[in-house]
Amino acid sequence: MKKLNKRNYKLAGIFGVSAIALASIGFASWVITGGNTEAEINGLSVTAVDVDDNRSLKLEASVTDGNVTFGPSVVKDSPIQPSEGTSEENLDYVISVKLTQNSAMTIEEGDTIVTTYTFSSQIVGLISGNYITFAGGELSGSTIAVTYTITNTDVTDVKDNVLTITLTHKYGWGTKFGSKNPAEYAKDSGANLDSIVTDLNKIHTDLSEEGATAVTAKVQFNKKAAA
Repeated sequence: MKKLNKRNYKLAGIFGVSAIALASIGFASWVITGGNTEAEINGLSVTAVDVDDNRSLKLEASVTDGNVTFGPSVVKDSPIQPSEGTSEENLDYVISVKLTQNSAMTIEEGDTIVTTYTFSSQIVGLISGNYITFAGGELSGSTIAVTYTITNTDVTDVKDNVLTITLTHKYGWGTKFGSKNPAEYAKDSGANLDSIVTDLNKIHTDLSEEGATAVTAKVQFNKKAAA
């Protein structure tokens, strides 16, 4: 069985209204059985500095879990298995948003927090080509905007003028893999192992290109429209 060396890539982006964030990117190993082939595709590891929205309401945002990995799951009797024997998939990207209100601007039900992600042309191509997904909004050009609406429960949770909200934004596998982990998809009747390996290699090749893993994100608080 042929194995690929793990590689590391660096990703630089912008997170929030006006702050620079750095991220690193690594690879998860795939072992494809039933032939002398192996594909390896990348995962994301992102950290972000805090961000201030310098209007009357203060906004701070940070990544609490940015270790997104497009890796294989452990699926019994699947011809695709992770090289380390444990699941390497983690598709949740979690950020923490802290809002501090004051007399000039308060947090109300119906207000929104919009996180706008801007992707490289390679990632856009992979989303458009149904290799991967990013939930929460429609792809418009190179961006996806994910909106969270403040609820009455959130307003109740404001303590000492501060509200902290955890937002989970989800990556996923596209219809090329039956919208499921390729290890699981490989067990489906009619699944073509050669096609799966080809598609995994497509993701690997595209994201290996210079600048391909660049992602920016902007977090913004919006007041609801006046009644």
